[in-house]
Amino acid sequence: MKIRYENMGTPIPQKQALSLGDYTKIYTLPNGMVKREDSFDGHKLLTVNYYKEEESNEEIRALLSPLNVSFGIRTIEEYGPYRVVHDDSYVENILKYKYNILWLANNKVICFEEINIETNLPLYDRTSKYLGHYEDESSTGYCKFHYNVDGSLNFCEYDYLHDYDSDEFDLKTIHLLKDKFVLSEDLYNYYLTAKLLPDLD
Repeated sequence: MKIRYENMGTPIPQKQALSLGDYTKIYTLPNGMVKREDSFDGHKLLTVNYYKEEESNEEIRALLSPLNVSFGIRTIEEYGPYRVVHDDSYVENILKYKYNILWLANNKVICFEEINIETNLPLYDRTSKYLGHYEDESSTGYCKFHYNVDGSLNFCEYDYLHDYDSDEFDLKTIHLLKDKFVLSEDLYNYYLTAKLLPDLD
């Protein structure tokens, strides 16, 4: 199994990771698939994401619970050019949250959907979609979409990580983003609702 290190999604050498103290240690299989991600803050292990294959949830919980950190058990399914990650998140070895995460193949998050653990239905008002990409403080042109309980668009935050240059778009102004990002009609409509999966051509 190979190991690599990242800081905020950017690959870094092990020496830099250890000097920073805030990093993700990623274990990959020979075929390149991620098996496990350990997130550290100040050299302290905070969370583990474990990618399930043949193992049962009980086997994975037995492996990870002695670490005394929160952990996620993840399964991946392919959807056209996307990956859907199903995440069961445990706190103190008890299932607390369920998520579905839509990624592009390069692990860029498109949609983050929380699931009600009792009904197994989406919690639309806790769903977020993302457009554009934030890399560092100089980045511009990225959006975070928020939705109502019924799955309709509530509002969109534009450059939401900038304290002074951020903006908001609602149903009356959201059409301006279609031209700004040169979105197709299908992709534009995808961002208007909390639906996890976009239509495939």
